[in-house]
Parts: sequence; C-alpha cells; structure tokens
Amino acid sequence: MRRGELCKLKWSDVHLEDGYLMLKGAITKNRKSRIVPLSLRAKRILATQPKRSAFVFAVTPEAIKSAFRRARARVGIVDLRKHDLRHEATSRLFVETVGGHGQDEPDSEEWSTKTVHPAHCYDDT
Repeated sequence: MRRGELCKLKWSDVHLEDGYLMLKGAITKNRKSRIVPLSLRAKRILATQPKRSAFVFAVTPEAIKSAFRRARARVGIVDLRKHDLRHEATSRLFVETVGGHGQDEPDSEEWSTKTVHPAHCYDDT
C-alpha cells in the first residue's frame, strides 16, 4: 500500500473476518477502488490495534517516510525503497496463497487486473 493510502485508511474499510482491506477510489492514486488481501500477521496486528479514531493509523505520509529512512539508516541499508517492499509483500502473498508455480502473479497495486511475471517469486522446489 502507498503511504497516503495507509494514512487515509479507515476502520470501516478493514474486514478482518474476511481477510482484506477495501481501498475506496477516493484514497487511491488512480482513483480506482481495490481489495488488498491481508496476511495472517497483518490480521493479528490489526486485531490488536486500539480504535482511537476513525482512521487505522494516526500518522502523516511524511512521518512514515521519515520513520522508514531512520529504520533503513539504523540497519545500514542504502538502496531500499518502500516501493521495493510493496513488491516483496506481493510476491510473498502470492507464494502463500497461490503457490507461485508458473501462474501469473497478482500484483497488489491492481490485484484483479495487473499481472507481473513470477520469476522473482520464491520457489522451494
């Protein structure tokens, strides 16, 4: 997910029981609504978050950017972007849910329409 989407995500768009987030077009970059599947870990984390406001995360996009830079510097990583992590998460989710055995890989940026080649997915065989 993009920083802006995280900051604008409301609890009403979190569907823990069904395992997904519903991102409405009003908060997405391309103004198209989309579903973002949740991993088990994401579900556990969201289930334990206090609901202090209508928004899931009470942060600004700039605060996320700054925190990411600090974390990256703390561990000595120079060439990593948050966007790289989005693709990593998509690949891991694909392997967990579909298996990654030659099918087109769903990309979380446009889960139902955009596909990428799964060559970078993990293959334990």
